[in-house]
Amino acid sequence: MWRTPWLNPRYNSPVSRERCQAIALLCGSAAVLLHRRGSLDGAVLLVLLAVCLLVGSRYAESRELSAREWAVVVGGSAAIGLLLPTGLSSAATVTLVITALLTVGCVTVAVSRPRRALPALLIAAGLLAVTCGVVVVTGHPVDVYAAVSGGASDVAHGVNPYLRPDVTYAPQSSPTRLDALPDHFPYGPLPAVLGVPGWLVGDVRWSVAACCAGFVILATMLARRAEKSTVHGRAVAALCLSLPIFGPMILNSWVDAEMVVALALWLWMRPHHPRWSVLALAAALCVKPTVLVLLVPLAVWSRATRRQLLAAALLAALVCLPFVFGVGLRAFWEDLVGLQLSLATRVDALTVNAALWWHGLPFLPSVVGLGLTVVVAGELVRRPPRDLNDALSAGAAITMASLVLAKFAYFNYYFPALAMLVIALAVGRRPVDEGEPPRFVLSAPL
Repeated sequence: MWRTPWLNPRYNSPVSRERCQAIALLCGSAAVLLHRRGSLDGAVLLVLLAVCLLVGSRYAESRELSAREWAVVVGGSAAIGLLLPTGLSSAATVTLVITALLTVGCVTVAVSRPRRALPALLIAAGLLAVTCGVVVVTGHPVDVYAAVSGGASDVAHGVNPYLRPDVTYAPQSSPTRLDALPDHFPYGPLPAVLGVPGWLVGDVRWSVAACCAGFVILATMLARRAEKSTVHGRAVAALCLSLPIFGPMILNSWVDAEMVVALALWLWMRPHHPRWSVLALAAALCVKPTVLVLLVPLAVWSRATRRQLLAAALLAALVCLPFVFGVGLRAFWEDLVGLQLSLATRVDALTVNAALWWHGLPFLPSVVGLGLTVVVAGELVRRPPRDLNDALSAGAAITMASLVLAKFAYFNYYFPALAMLVIALAVGRRPVDEGEPPRFVLSAPL
């Protein structure tokens, strides 16, 4: 009899589910940073390893991570941040290395010594702020920064951001040639609205930094709600502070951070305020519709989630309606989705196709990539999740599998999946439909 978990559903792996998820989080973080340094093959292998770990974790026993294991995970996460300095000055690199090492020490103290947890976490937060500040000041943002800044400026002046003409340089006719493509604001309307406060104080990246801070706070609150031991809440807070993926998100003002904090807010509100939580879910849809991929397992197995998704979609459509009237439905669709679908496979992306191209091999047919993604998704949703941790980690696995097999995917594309792994570790064994009243009452026969 095969003893491989995905071939034998009755086999329970001796490796704990939480350990698999923690290793997958570290692999994903290392992959996106390696890709930024130009190590494509290693990055793709790490993403594939993370997907396999998450698929296998569905059959593993659920066991809480010990304080020592949390310290290893947090220290490993901070150590991975040493891969971040690339293209910076020598002084900036030295500053980042020193602050990263100090952060490792602080978060280790916070996990292992409960009485000193609060001051250690505060020091770690300050060091993380210094690290992000160095990255932002010394780095050069990508074109997303200009798009979000322009959209926030338009909203602040009462102008529809989808009317601003722009040019995107991306491969459309050939994977190796950049074409000048007419474009407008390429995201949902919420990033332009949320960017206004940052734009008013001088830089839209302040808004993204606030969203990253909000995610850390919400993840910690979710962990405290599901706290299984005295170390769990502090460990999740230390893990969030040690993650090296927030700096590039802030530097480039990538809007995925806004989508993730809205999703975390929805998860926090849904047990006790299910109706108001729909607003947070609608906000996530108003950033990027790709958030739906993360919610596939929840939508399949939770009737409450399906109802909330439907209500959130209607609410998001109402929010987008004023912006659609200004440009027309077809133009709005092209800006939000159509242009992305028309682009060719990119050879600088973190995907299997990019790795194949650099080795002189042909691209995978789109049908093959889609079919493999469906197989992974089918394996993950074919049986009900044991708890909210299972559902969120399965959504992260489906997202990572779809991205690594897609035409293109970059750092920010993987960020929501990694953030959901943090939330999965935080919520623990909380039920999927926590707080939902029972629909039927079954009584035993007399």
